Amino acid sequence: MKILPKWMTLALLVAFGVLAGCATSPSVSVRQDSATDFAGFRTFGFLEPLGTDRQGYQTIVSQTLRQAAMREMLARGYRYDPQAPQLLINFGAELNDRMRVNTSTRPTTSMSRQRSPFNHRGGFYNTWPMYTQTTTVTQYQEGAISIDVVDAGRRQLVWESVVSSRMTNSTRNDVAAALDEAVTLGFGRFPIAGVGFGGSQ
Repeated sequence: MKILPKWMTLALLVAFGVLAGCATSPSVSVRQDSATDFAGFRTFGFLEPLGTDRQGYQTIVSQTLRQAAMREMLARGYRYDPQAPQLLINFGAELNDRMRVNTSTRPTTSMSRQRSPFNHRGGFYNTWPMYTQTTTVTQYQEGAISIDVVDAGRRQLVWESVVSSRMTNSTRNDVAAALDEAVTLGFGRFPIAGVGFGGSQ
C-alpha cells in the first residue's frame, strides 16, 4: 500500500475538519463583487492547477471538490466549457490551531460561614453570596475549504465562499462525504445561470 506524503495527509486532515458532525454547525461565509452582473454568465471551468493540487497532479481532495462543484453548477443551469469558460472555479484548504476559553461563575459559601477575623455579626444576619470563577482552555483544530469563482475574462475574483468547522472524529470516517457537503453548503447562495443576485432575468 502506498504511503501518503505529508502534504496529502495535511489535505485530508483539512477535509476531516470541514464538517463537525452533530457537535457544531459548519460556518459558511459568502462574499461577492457587487459591481459584477452575474446574469451574463453561462459557462464555467476550473483553474489549472487548482489550489488544492500538488506537485503537478490533481489530488484526491481536488477531485472530490471538483466533482461536487460540477454538480452544483450544472444544477444551476451553467454549462461546463473547459476551452472558453466565462467563470473559473478554484479551491483552497487550510488547517488552523484554535483555542477556546470558557469562563463560568458559581456561588460559594458566604464569607460569614467561612473562617473570618471578624465575629461581630454573631449569626444575626447573612452577608452577600460569594462567587468564584473557573476558566477552561480548550485547544482544537479547525478546517476550512474556500471556493473562489473568477471572471475569466477580467481575471478577477467575483464570488467567494468559505466553509469552516471544528474537527471531529466523526468526519474522519468519510472524507468524501464531508467535502461533498461542504461544497453543497458553499454553493447554497450561488445564483442560477442567467439570473443575477437581484433575481431579474
